Amino acid sequence: MTLEYQEDSGHAKPIIDLQVSETTVYTTSSDEQIRVFDEGSGMQVLAPMEDMECDSLAISGYHLVTRCGGGEALLIFRNEEGCEEMEEVDMIELGETAD
Repeated sequence: MTLEYQEDSGHAKPIIDLQVSETTVYTTSSDEQIRVFDEGSGMQVLAPMEDMECDSLAISGYHLVTRCGGGEALLIFRNEEGCEEMEEVDMIELGETAD
């Protein structure tokens, strides 16, 4: 295997989750940021989303689902190619679960 590129993630702390779509790599870290990279070049394509407190990511098509605030809510974003930022399309508050 040949290393084609190597890009610093820019996260100040270790990455805790990542998801890869056809064209995009999404990362989240214990530094509370979400970062978005081009899958082909490895270059960051959007400004970091700061203070997200996100611990889990999932993707479906152009949508990124994030679990934020220590599991208090799901935030759903749309990321269309060529846009300068992701559009928040929904927030789902998660109720407390019975143990």
